[in-house]
Amino acid sequence: MAVEKAKRAVELRLIAVRALADGDEDGEGESTPMCKVCFCAIPPEAAYRLHSCGHVFDVSCLKDHVAAAADRATRGDALPVCCPFPGARVLLFA
Repeated sequence: MAVEKAKRAVELRLIAVRALADGDEDGEGESTPMCKVCFCAIPPEAAYRLHSCGHVFDVSCLKDHVAAAADRATRGDALPVCCPFPGARVLLFA
């Protein structure tokens, strides 16, 4: 039950940050951002810019990242969930 609540909370937060996706990952004029998880180009409708750090990811990669964190939490590992960008160490939410 706690896992389902955590996943739902993540989905709601992703909906909230979707409005921040603007198709320009790093502010250098890229028209199509590149996901730092799967290294694929992200169509604008599938891009999510994280409010906490500004990194842009494909929504499916971000959901997988958060779901893996929720699964770890069920085994007793602690949340918070951090940005999946290598070395970012910025909290998505605690």
